[in-house]
Amino acid sequence: MSEKKALNHAGFIKIGLILLLAVIVGTVFVAVRGLQTFRWGMAECLRWQGESLSERFFITDETSKQLVTMTGEFARQIESGAVSPLKGFTVLRAFYNGPLLLTLLHTSLTQSLHAAEMPEGIDASELADASLRFFFAAKQGKIALPAQKEIIDMLMEKRVVETPSALGLAIPEQTESFRKKLSQSTMLSCLKRMGEISSDTAALSPDTILDPAVELKQILAATLL
Repeated sequence: MSEKKALNHAGFIKIGLILLLAVIVGTVFVAVRGLQTFRWGMAECLRWQGESLSERFFITDETSKQLVTMTGEFARQIESGAVSPLKGFTVLRAFYNGPLLLTLLHTSLTQSLHAAEMPEGIDASELADASLRFFFAAKQGKIALPAQKEIIDMLMEKRVVETPSALGLAIPEQTESFRKKLSQSTMLSCLKRMGEISSDTAALSPDTILDPAVELKQILAATLL
């Protein structure tokens, strides 16, 4: 009788071990699939952000191409497992806050200035220099955040942006974008205020630039360290 009980006990242990192994395998499978889904989702978000920039801001085709290429390569590295998907959050935030956003705003404002007809006696190039001085000082942390927000609120609006997905579908999303219709008076008022805010900052050297592609490249390099 005791031998039979021992066999039954051994059978229960064996069944228990099999069930435990099945649970472990199932948990690992779910975790791996979950991580793969997370990687794919982060990669798709990054691609969407890169491709939506030409809709959100006024940038040249060349600049847009550079930004899409760099963002796409970073997304590919995340999707392949070479880079942690958590690092994607740093890049996603950069499109909405910080030096990259400031650079994109300067580029958009400059593009708008040169496209608009300025009143007689007003030089668009001088206004572009005023924009550069403000945004460069802001990028260096020499403009207080409330003052930055005041200008950003004048230049940006929430609107729906549609960008094709990898499946060929247009994905609409409401997001912060440079104002589609920025009136001449609003531009001039904004630039006047920017000049007042940045009047105490140092003058710029002739070779000072703000380039979105350069900014994104630096962000990606720092993220991959």
